[in-house]
Amino acid sequence: MDEIKGFKKSYCLMSVIYVVCGIVLLIWPDISMTTFCYALGVLGIIYGIAHIVVYFTKDHVVSIMEMDLVTGIVTTAFGLFVLVNDQIFVSILPFAIGVILMLGAIVKLQNSLDLKKLGFQKWWIVLVLAIILLGIGLLLVYNPFRITIVMIYVIGASILADGVINIWSMFLITRMLKKRRKAEKEKQNPVSKEKEQGETAYWLEETEEKRG
Repeated sequence: MDEIKGFKKSYCLMSVIYVVCGIVLLIWPDISMTTFCYALGVLGIIYGIAHIVVYFTKDHVVSIMEMDLVTGIVTTAFGLFVLVNDQIFVSILPFAIGVILMLGAIVKLQNSLDLKKLGFQKWWIVLVLAIILLGIGLLLVYNPFRITIVMIYVIGASILADGVINIWSMFLITRMLKKRRKAEKEKQNPVSKEKEQGETAYWLEETEEKRG
């Protein structure tokens, strides 16, 4: 359970970073890609160091099955690479964002199927959005725009949408799972449910008698 909660926190945090980066690119599309890469590198280093600190300060019995150290090292290395090789990263940025969007779209395809299994009627909305993001990811991988203002708008809108959909789908899945667990508990304890209903009915009868 703790591992699941940790994954949800990391997933939501990364989604919030997507949203912030998307908004920044949409509001300031003329920002240089070099500046954006520097900011991304610094965020990666901060995120990575935070995970490393968490690993060494947490109870090691609890952290045996968690990936804080690996996540921290990889993310920190990524941030350092971006800072040291910013021009190289700028040249491959559309490709990198495209791959990230495609991987995220695949996860969302699975999320849509999970929502369908959980009984969410509008699961197809997540499916359609996933297909759209997959198409945009393919577009950025082939990079027809090069480094232009149009491409910056496309990247900004895409990662903003990706982050929002991530948070929304995670919220829906969590809510549907809670409802299912509650329904299963009520099936396992029908006596308690009947007792609760009986007590409610008795309380209503007492209230009506006092009013009468």
